[in-house]
Amino acid sequence: MEACYTKPLELSILMRVLALARHNNDIDFMTPVLDQLTCQEGIEIYYLLTSFELSVENDWRLRHLQSYPSVQVVSVWDILPKRFLDNLFKWLSSLPHSLGGVGWGKRKIYKIVSIYLRGRPWAERVQLFMESLSPSMVLCDWMNPLHNRAQKYPPYTYADIYQWSISHKVPCFSLPHGLMLFDLPRNNDFLFSDFFSITFVESEQRKKVLVGNGENPQKIIVSGAPRYDEKWISFTQSMAHRMPSFLKKDHFVIVFFATKLVYNYDFEKLLEWLLELGGSENVQLIVQPHPRGQKKSAFSPLFSHPSIIVDDQTPAMELIHHAQAVSTLVSSVVVDAIVQDKPVLYPKFLHDKVTRFEEAGACYQLNDMTETRAAVKQLQSGWKPLSTNRANFLRDTVFGAGRQQVVELILKELFQFCSKQQASPVHCDHSPDP
Repeated sequence: MEACYTKPLELSILMRVLALARHNNDIDFMTPVLDQLTCQEGIEIYYLLTSFELSVENDWRLRHLQSYPSVQVVSVWDILPKRFLDNLFKWLSSLPHSLGGVGWGKRKIYKIVSIYLRGRPWAERVQLFMESLSPSMVLCDWMNPLHNRAQKYPPYTYADIYQWSISHKVPCFSLPHGLMLFDLPRNNDFLFSDFFSITFVESEQRKKVLVGNGENPQKIIVSGAPRYDEKWISFTQSMAHRMPSFLKKDHFVIVFFATKLVYNYDFEKLLEWLLELGGSENVQLIVQPHPRGQKKSAFSPLFSHPSIIVDDQTPAMELIHHAQAVSTLVSSVVVDAIVQDKPVLYPKFLHDKVTRFEEAGACYQLNDMTETRAAVKQLQSGWKPLSTNRANFLRDTVFGAGRQQVVELILKELFQFCSKQQASPVHCDHSPDP
């Protein structure tokens, strides 16, 4: 990546930054911030992956961060006691293959480890990890700080890390996570301002909702969404020059990004529409399942269609870069498309959400399945939303601070906060290990 655009902070001390990730989406919004943190002298970064679904091997963003000498990516596997893991794998290797093979073995390991991660020995292990790391600050997304390790599913470390941070007076900062693409229900379960020194949000819309929930507006900073920082977008586009071999150069390529399971929509009707869309003249349709949605196998009715490919491997940035149009229900990839000036085909009739991009007129909206073929012809003829509609959507939903240098603003605020605390040995004044 090109030279840092953030003015380095002059530090005479070592700052250790602990960043947390629990889902794929967290990495999208955290990576641009950590990437620019590496440009600062005297900073070490530890990126902790708190769920099994995340791994360096399967994620180019994590591999990119790990290429920096100042970044270390760690996971729950690294914190688990070596003796526990050795005994677990020794026991597993002694079992007969007739029990179910490798797939069964992996599921068994995850189940056993999950039980361990919900117990007190794990909490004590996390405490030891935090003591040895002694971070100067903790960066995370908007995870509920009250998340209990006794819950069945990951992430497993948040409550223990927050407890340690509070007791050691280490500041925690909440970075933007996702986008408010439609009105969210009120949430009064907890207040971010009770736990975080600063909560960064992407838009005034989000801040208004949080303040309405009782948040302290003085502890909320509208920064914009770091995933769409102009320098980061430029970097990711430079990596997307390789055209996937399965794309047809002589076809109009549309990429549909599926939605995670939390949204209410008729999946069978979606499949029916995708078959209709894929049947449009001179169209090649690429369907990408959501990391937390239906698996590739759920799209099996599409497998035999000659113009449809279900792809769960290619990075989204590559598909968007080489597509002529993008389609989705409710997903932040719509912003990637709009930022790259790609038209968005929005099948409104498939669900009842009122989205920000339809309100802004930043997409081609389908109100009925019968409109599909005509809409595709419009897109093939060069249809795009009005530039003012596109600009208004990005301003109101993505770049709430009125600028695309999002990471620069976030780092400036973080550094200013820590600069005020440099005199305190428990906040940002950690000396390197001897």
